[in-house]
Amino acid sequence: MPKGCRMTKGHDGLIVETFATLKACAPRFVTLRNFDLIPYGCSCSADIDVLVEPSAISAVKAALISLGYRYHPGDQSSLYLYNAKPHHHFMNQEMDVQFDIVQMLCYRSLDEGQFIPANEKLQSWMFERRIQVEKPWVYQPSAEDEVVHLCGHAIFDKRFVSNRYAARMEYLVGQCSREKLLEGLTLLLFRFSGQALRLLLERQAEQMYQRYLTFSDY
Repeated sequence: MPKGCRMTKGHDGLIVETFATLKACAPRFVTLRNFDLIPYGCSCSADIDVLVEPSAISAVKAALISLGYRYHPGDQSSLYLYNAKPHHHFMNQEMDVQFDIVQMLCYRSLDEGQFIPANEKLQSWMFERRIQVEKPWVYQPSAEDEVVHLCGHAIFDKRFVSNRYAARMEYLVGQCSREKLLEGLTLLLFRFSGQALRLLLERQAEQMYQRYLTFSDY
């Protein structure tokens, strides 16, 4: 168990049951990242992010509340542009588990942090190319889609590429179709996509945020 992980009776069981419930009420869903922390490390301070289709949100909300989660709406102080949708937070403090249900792939802008939807193809591919696994989280993105998502999450949401994310992206690159990966990076990062791919291949992913900030060939 990772250092600092807080475990309580029923923690693992609740996570497994939650994913089984999601599979029943939201057939098209995908767990976005940090799979190796499930179930260990998935506490209220390390939420589990799951993408579902907007049409399933009502059913998911009712189902998770029935499992004992408290519902918290997304950040109402942030700006959501171009029909971006806020996250839905579900927390069970007793079991120390939190799920963030995402109905749209959105990333923060680098100016005032507004939420902006990613290209619709990136979300479609998340569902169409997802991989079913014999793990608690059931579905995960393809290698290409996970790398693109981690790039967006690190650059726009975190404004920092952690050692953990860099290592994960560099590992996944070896499993990617170069053509599919570049296509996804281009939809997210436009002309910076070529440089992003080089950084990944050269195992310098931790430099991606700073390189993106200083990129000028738009």
